[in-house]
Amino acid sequence: FNGDYCSDNGTNPSYWDAWLNNWSEQTTTDDGRLIPHIAVHGNHENGNYEVLNQLFDTPATNGDPYDYYALTFADKLLKIFVLNSELQNGSTWADAFARQNQWLATELEESSDVEFLVSGYHKPLRPHTSGKSENPTLIASWADLFYNHGMDISTDADSHMFKYTFPLAPCDDSDPECFQSFKKDEAFGTFYFGEGSWGAGPRASDDDKPWTIYSGSFYQFKWLHVYPAAGEEPAHIDIRTIVTGTIEGGALVDHVSGVENLTEENKYTAIPENINILDVPFFGTEMKIPFTLNEYDAALPEAPANLAGTATSFTEIDLTWEYNSQVPASAFELEFKIGEGHWSVLNANIS
Repeated sequence: FNGDYCSDNGTNPSYWDAWLNNWSEQTTTDDGRLIPHIAVHGNHENGNYEVLNQLFDTPATNGDPYDYYALTFADKLLKIFVLNSELQNGSTWADAFARQNQWLATELEESSDVEFLVSGYHKPLRPHTSGKSENPTLIASWADLFYNHGMDISTDADSHMFKYTFPLAPCDDSDPECFQSFKKDEAFGTFYFGEGSWGAGPRASDDDKPWTIYSGSFYQFKWLHVYPAAGEEPAHIDIRTIVTGTIEGGALVDHVSGVENLTEENKYTAIPENINILDVPFFGTEMKIPFTLNEYDAALPEAPANLAGTATSFTEIDLTWEYNSQVPASAFELEFKIGEGHWSVLNANIS
């Protein structure tokens, strides 16, 4: 749970009471088991940097109750590193941020025998919505550590939208393959996904990079299955994005009602009826780690041709173009900007 449990700053008891009751009521299975979660500190917990430790008894690594720790699962099949991106906030937390980063380096050094390494934190290194600031301090602190020690997956939140990137390696922007500190490395890079939007209203996905696979503006969460090696089948992770809601015509459309419950017998093998799994262009409904297990068309689609526009009124324009017929119209996104402003997604009907 990558941060921002409640609105405000994390110190309002009534908000926490509502959150805890909500989680308890909506994530308890029919046979009475409560679905657990791993707690990550977000900016809406900054009113009390110890609140998650106090509520959920998170480990106090280095004696710091500031929510950075690691958990290993299934006999070194999976190790999850919980990091606190909010410790970069000025001199007050500088020493704790340094302790966290040194701990991360040591912990990664000692994790070479773990099959899959995953990190979770709140602020994205490179947000995919234009209204969010870049995070150069986090890039300088973590990107090389992730890459050099084989971090397979990096998960973030905060921006209230969805993104998948290709596996990435840190780089210098003087490298012609580099863009905003990263370049594609499908064999050894870190796969970044996020950026929140399960509960908070989605923001525009208007800041894609050349190494972005796909982004979008809707309510969603990630569903991962982690498999050990079995026979000739290598160890792997299947990643799905579950769409829980969309905004259509200014109204929320629910994609949760009617989804089938899984059982103890089929919870690791079945896909629930009526669940909305995002279908990513060129990849489908699953992303696999190691990334080299993905079967996809690596070639870029042909560029649209013969773009033409006809004004139909003072406020409307019809755009037409020719495009590669293998690319569905739903995969296109139109953007516009005024003067030197930010690019924004244009509300349009594409058919």
